[in-house]
Amino acid sequence: VRKVGATPTQILIRDKVDLEASQLVRDKRMDSKALFPNEHVDTRFPMLDLRPKAVTRTIIGNQNMLKLFYSLQLLWESLVQNEKVVGKKYDYVLIVRDDSNWLQEFD
Repeated sequence: VRKVGATPTQILIRDKVDLEASQLVRDKRMDSKALFPNEHVDTRFPMLDLRPKAVTRTIIGNQNMLKLFYSLQLLWESLVQNEKVVGKKYDYVLIVRDDSNWLQEFD
């Protein structure tokens, strides 16, 4: 990375993501519980698939999707905070997921 003139400022690998730390997720889950008291709070958001055989995987998929995007939010907030501390805005930001697979060079 440094060979091409870039400077990585943060590498973040999370073991766990605490969705309950997000006020937005807590609010959405409270709304869900009020509207659908007999369902798991993650059954309908962000994906909805109420087929009997799909409900469990939908809940897990919804939780994973929320964790992904909440992690990105935390990472972005950290980036913005670092820009303030350093006093300079980034020209480019590259966020790479651990499951990314680059098939060819890009520019």
